Amino acid sequence: MTSCVGTGYIRFLEVKEAEEDPYVDSGVVKKLYRLIIVNSLSVVFDLEEMTMKRVLSALLVLVAVSAAQAADYNWTVNNLAIPDNVAAGVNVDLVVNDFIPLSLEQNNCVEVTLSFANLAGGALGHTWAGDIVATLTKVGDGTVNLINRVGRTTSGFGDSSDLRGPYTFTNKAPAGNIWTAAATAASTANIPAGLYRATGANAAGAALDICAPFIASGSIGTWRLNISDQGGGDTGVLTSASLTLKPEPSTLALVGLGVVALIRRRK
Repeated sequence: MTSCVGTGYIRFLEVKEAEEDPYVDSGVVKKLYRLIIVNSLSVVFDLEEMTMKRVLSALLVLVAVSAAQAADYNWTVNNLAIPDNVAAGVNVDLVVNDFIPLSLEQNNCVEVTLSFANLAGGALGHTWAGDIVATLTKVGDGTVNLINRVGRTTSGFGDSSDLRGPYTFTNKAPAGNIWTAAATAASTANIPAGLYRATGANAAGAALDICAPFIASGSIGTWRLNISDQGGGDTGVLTSASLTLKPEPSTLALVGLGVVALIRRRK
């Protein structure tokens, strides 16, 4: 068996004999091999008789399918209570074992989606958006603010609108500004669900690059979501939280080089 660790979005690349020989040609059982790439996609081929062109063509079809797939992960939150007026907040961790290269070429390589609710239930969200801070951290690598006390600049209580969602924080156009959305919502209404840029504190909602802190490190590791309520009197829960990671398109071409090396080793 010949194998190698994949490069780029290819998590594992392996060539091995197939478990069965599914066809017979002129009474000769052919040796078949299975090329395994990403997310259990694979192709069976006769490595000794199939031309390089046909092998690469089959591979490119599979790569095209896998390239369109983003990797989605969910934090386990189960209506996580957000402690009222506790600056440290609460952490939830998500361990990612899949290697997905993150690059500025893929402008929206990281996305986070959050939903909130009120402890009283109903259609209300977490009251007083200006209390809430949410950060995404790749442990040991970098951190970005998703929400940071919407409407609060240097002092005060921030915006009185409510957080419900789902809100997807992304670089992808046409993501809006959650500060603007809060300012135009009624004072006790939910901020509309949708796509929003990540925003920092004390900067009137200046947009942040959600991908930039994580480019150098890739996907493998612990992704930590921290939610805190930094003002007293308003409460709520986090009902769902998800992370989407998208591969760097340019590295997909490296897969073909790996296949060429594998086949040459067998000659």
